[in-house]
Amino acid sequence: MGPREIGGCRPRFRIERIIFPLYVRPIISIFIPLLIAVCSCSCRDFYPGSRRGCFAREISGVPGEDNQNLRSISVGGTHICLLTDGGEIWCRGRRIPGRTKREAFWEAVTTMGMDDRVVSVSAGHSHACGLTAEGAVKCWGHNEYGQLGDGTNMARKAPVRVRGLDDDTIFISTGGFHTCVLSDRGEVRCWGLNYSGQIGDGTRENRNLPVRVVLESNIVALASGGFHTCAVDSRKDVFCWGYNYYGQLGGVTENDFHAVPMRGNEMTGCASEISAGGWHTCGVHPGGARCWGYHRFGPEGGFSAESVIVPVASISLPGPVDSLSSGGILTCAHSGGNVWCWGGPGKNVSPRRVEGISGRVISLSCGPVGACSISDHGRIYCWECG
Repeated sequence: MGPREIGGCRPRFRIERIIFPLYVRPIISIFIPLLIAVCSCSCRDFYPGSRRGCFAREISGVPGEDNQNLRSISVGGTHICLLTDGGEIWCRGRRIPGRTKREAFWEAVTTMGMDDRVVSVSAGHSHACGLTAEGAVKCWGHNEYGQLGDGTNMARKAPVRVRGLDDDTIFISTGGFHTCVLSDRGEVRCWGLNYSGQIGDGTRENRNLPVRVVLESNIVALASGGFHTCAVDSRKDVFCWGYNYYGQLGGVTENDFHAVPMRGNEMTGCASEISAGGWHTCGVHPGGARCWGYHRFGPEGGFSAESVIVPVASISLPGPVDSLSSGGILTCAHSGGNVWCWGGPGKNVSPRRVEGISGRVISLSCGPVGACSISDHGRIYCWECG
């Protein structure tokens, strides 16, 4: 029996199974687990371990913790960044963007040149960007692919202003090694690594300055993944571009790369939010959440040589989705007053409730293998799902 219509969405694709060629399997089995290990080891000290289930632990020594003024959190590949109500950014990790030391301590980014009041922060693999109240974007960290958008490929210890943008940005989203922004006119611009076409300019050339992504209509939601990017337009349709080996763009096609946006029919006319992970994508619709792309792991927690593409996987959650975040191999949603996660090192095929979080969750972010949240009493909790 084919997929049925749920919550106003019209799924149109059947479940497909992709079998990797024999010469590709050794590369996949070695490279992907290694990449995840490299991305996650720097923040592993935040997570309580990978015992069965999702168990959070409180992170101590957080700046502003006593004042309960933490506003949002963003988990990157090698670091974690916080934003306070006062517009200050604090980052911590084994490799804080722009630094060479591997010390784990909180550092105020606002003391390094982010003088304007910041309203949002987004952490990529080894870079980060902040959006000011005036609509300007400043980035710092590694810049080998031009992901800072300053016209160079030089790493920056202090935030630098992204060139070529008007002061009209309302949202920023950092991917693995690229960055995208959304303007108040509904336009999307991206820059950085473009090997998989994740910049969306029709080429696979890296860009160290923002380029406009040509889309059919105004965009209202945006998400940058590991090597792909997705957006939701004003008609609640989903568009994705970039790497598509696992079907994370939302369609069964023969191409591994799409350098221009393609419409994903899985959530036609019903998507309200979008979240792009490492090799999968999830969206929010009136009935809950749906995901597509990489779906399962192989023996010993490594990636399987077979990839099952599930164009529309309806996630069973206790209520409407308040927030959603996708990481490298994990997705978490705030629903029904609790945080629920699936995927992760434990290969959880259905949502598990995260234990140990106190208070109402006000911010949620997934990293390569784990996730963190902020509660309304100013406490930070982090976890893996074993």
